[in-house]
Amino acid sequence: MFPLRNWDEAWYAEIIKNMAVNKTSFLMSFWNGRYYFDKPPFYYWLTYPIIKFFGLGELQVRIVSLISFIVSLVLIYLTGKKLFNKKIAILATISFLTFGQVIERFSKGNLDALMIVLTLTSFYTYINSNNKTKLYLLTGIFSGLTALTKGLATAFYPLTLIFVYQIFTKKKINPKAILIPITTLLIFSIWLIASYLKFGSMVISSFLVNLFAGNINQTGYFSMTFFLVLVRDIGFWLVPVFLCILKYHKEIKNTKIVFLFLCSSLFIIPLFFFRDKLGWHLLPTYPLISLIVGYSMQKLITDKLLLVCFFIILSFIQIGHLNKKDGSFEKSLSDAKLGLYVKTIIPRQDVIILDDSDFPTFLYYSDHGVITVISEKGGRKDEWWVKSYKDKNLFENQTRQVWLISAHPEKLNIPHRENRMILEYLNYKIIKI
Repeated sequence: MFPLRNWDEAWYAEIIKNMAVNKTSFLMSFWNGRYYFDKPPFYYWLTYPIIKFFGLGELQVRIVSLISFIVSLVLIYLTGKKLFNKKIAILATISFLTFGQVIERFSKGNLDALMIVLTLTSFYTYINSNNKTKLYLLTGIFSGLTALTKGLATAFYPLTLIFVYQIFTKKKINPKAILIPITTLLIFSIWLIASYLKFGSMVISSFLVNLFAGNINQTGYFSMTFFLVLVRDIGFWLVPVFLCILKYHKEIKNTKIVFLFLCSSLFIIPLFFFRDKLGWHLLPTYPLISLIVGYSMQKLITDKLLLVCFFIILSFIQIGHLNKKDGSFEKSLSDAKLGLYVKTIIPRQDVIILDDSDFPTFLYYSDHGVITVISEKGGRKDEWWVKSYKDKNLFENQTRQVWLISAHPEKLNIPHRENRMILEYLNYKIIKI
């Protein structure tokens, strides 16, 4: 058995399953019993025909991410070759492969891989456009699909790359380039209007008003978390970058390498003030950083293949160390086994209350459709599925059979009833109330 690797992959897998198997709307995510206004559906649209043709499975859920990974490597090479030369392109592609989080995130079914490949495709199409209207429109289409993958805010990134590059290399903005943001907005607006007509004002609130998913608000605070993650992920490759800046800072001034530094910084700096300090938010900058690494390596160690290999080996050792520290796979395996076991003993129409906040993998494998999760403090306002231990309606006033799954049921005020069924599996007690 090769389970989904963590909660977010299981989250997206459940949405894809509902769309492809349970025939929910193509316009909006359906998750844990409700339409969920979280992310636009382009990733799910691409995965849908794969599920319909090959059936539901872990590989089918991941295939779009895996293809995105391969295409991203090709695009990093082609972009590096276009901006610099073949040697820098090869070094950039190799270094990208060794960055922390890259292999781990791209090998899972998640939206980031697709967003990154669409961003790279948009930028690469632009730098090869030669002022051709058709290619400007194509650039805007790829940028629009980026917005349809993770929201309108993510389209700012390829648009920023494009317009900063235009100003940096041409010292002015080509009037034709206005076609790019217009096309981007047009593509996103078609989906947004169709969704609004079906689901109402929540669509506008979630995808226009709340562009950054609540990450930029009063609860956001400055933190060095992203800096530490960046240092950890880039690892030993930071050494040649730092040495190149020291040795060639006058030479690299006003070159394309400064453009890469600038665009990376424009993306990273706002993250320091985000509410959610999630390391994978940095991933879209890693193709640019890999080009900076490739440039630095070429400047410092021309034709010294042994030293390049040494850096590659050190980086892969570092990735192995990071993966050993990540216990998400073991947790997902346990949740998958529990879900499959519960699927065989609990009817789908019964109510399941799960005492485990990290539950999307269980939801996917149990195929139950709707799970209520409990925690000591309850959930946030937008987490309708999370209830408090003290919620009086957990067990009472239920019209259907209730099952409690908890490692520590003694923490809860379970109503005393005769003939309760208690099973045990993987340190969980399964109680029929």
